[in-house]
Amino acid sequence: MDYKDRWEIIEELGQGGQGKVYRVLDKYTFHRKEDLRNMIKASIIKFAGTQTEEMKEEALELFKESVLQVTRMQDVNNHGALKVLHKPEDARDAERAEERIKHEIQAMAGIKHPNLLTILDADTDSKWFVSQYHPKRKLIKSLNRFAGDFPKALRAFRPLVEGVSELRKKGIVHRDIKPQNIFIDSDDNLVLGDFGLVFFTDEHHTSVVSQ
Repeated sequence: MDYKDRWEIIEELGQGGQGKVYRVLDKYTFHRKEDLRNMIKASIIKFAGTQTEEMKEEALELFKESVLQVTRMQDVNNHGALKVLHKPEDARDAERAEERIKHEIQAMAGIKHPNLLTILDADTDSKWFVSQYHPKRKLIKSLNRFAGDFPKALRAFRPLVEGVSELRKKGIVHRDIKPQNIFIDSDDNLVLGDFGLVFFTDEHHTSVVSQ
């Protein structure tokens, strides 16, 4: 499945040797921008040209619905983060990159925890997935947020440790926990992401993806 069938790219967030990450909008949830513009335009024309109060009310409701959806589209909490691998000829090590993204998708899809990054959509064969988007980005950009406040740091990191514990219960070792891979959500909770180096300890997933 092509991610373009469902996800509309808003902007590029960054790239590395293996792929690119984009901020995206779910087209299954929202109308396309062009469709919304047409809906707003049609509602204004209908409202201006109608004679009955009932028709004016219908036009007004269409206008309100369109504007509300535009507002929700601008809310970053309704966006996702799309990771797409480079084409094989553009990747540093295409085979390793494919193996990592398969493990990443499998790990995120297999566990749900508020302090672990949630996967929203994925296609392993096409080598992409969409996860939660956290506009405050990563902890590496805010290393001083807990400076001098040990109780605050403890309250923030304890749920993160609980999330890692849930991974271990599922036989998953993250292997790459660092500020660069910890996001800050809209409620200032810490969320662990980047599962590309996970190691499965159960008998069915014994491959180690080396760095």
